[in-house]
Amino acid sequence: MSTNWTLDLDADRIAWLTCDMAGASTNVLSGDMVRELAAKLEEIAALHPLGVVVKSGKRNGFIAGPTSRSS
Repeated sequence: MSTNWTLDLDADRIAWLTCDMAGASTNVLSGDMVRELAAKLEEIAALHPLGVVVKSGKRNGFIAGPTSRSS
């Protein structure tokens, strides 16, 4: 189950994928975010939409990069 991405298919068969990181004021790229995105993309592919719109559920931007790097 995705907690950071929501998917809606409208009447025109456009898929609307919204990134809205749970419990955070800013969407931040993380491994979990990418894994959830991959699952949503598979779900979108199975729907065969006419188009896909990816948007942010946050008003302050789309997605920030990771805050730290592991070695």
